[in-house]
Amino acid sequence: MLVPENTDVSAESEIAHSISWSRSNKFNINLSKCKELIFNRPNPKHEISSFTLSCIERVGSAKLLGVFVDRALSFHEHVEHIAKTCNQRFYLLQEMRKQGLNADCLKILFHSI
Repeated sequence: MLVPENTDVSAESEIAHSISWSRSNKFNINLSKCKELIFNRPNPKHEISSFTLSCIERVGSAKLLGVFVDRALSFHEHVEHIAKTCNQRFYLLQEMRKQGLNADCLKILFHSI
């Protein structure tokens, strides 16, 4: 759900409307899995007030459809996560090669992970 900063509708009322709609359509919203992420430019003049939604945790970054996004729309955290995952997998392959696993088995392991 996106709520612009300058609007006559509050984020609280949007959430209440979404919850009401989901109940009437027999859907459940798990509020413990919902996060608030405020996108803004890195300019101190445009800093958002500390007002937060009562039922939702505010975070500085979130994973959306497998991609980490932060409040400045920077993908630094996503790139760090991908690099860390690749390093772990290459280390595993290196250790398996040191243990004597042949090239065909390493190839199968590589494709499986």
